[in-house]
Amino acid sequence: LSQGIFRATTLDNYDPTDSGSTPGVTGGHVTVAVYGPTAAYSAPEKAALLAEMEAVCAANLVVHVIDAEVHTVNVAILVPPCRRKAS
Repeated sequence: LSQGIFRATTLDNYDPTDSGSTPGVTGGHVTVAVYGPTAAYSAPEKAALLAEMEAVCAANLVVHVIDAEVHTVNVAILVPPCRRKAS
């Protein structure tokens, strides 16, 4: 719906406002975690995205927009040298 979303994922049946809730157990809720191209979305950007989604979702569905948690993962790789076939 919106431009500029770099990463997004949806957590079905999750209410982030309920401190005891875990994903998959709170029916009637859907939570979208979003991240922009270089930083987390601002509160007004998340509110605008929420309004867009609420306008097109089913009437009995409660929609939430939260910040995505971003983690850096270092990866090391060892690539063996290429062997040329004799011609």
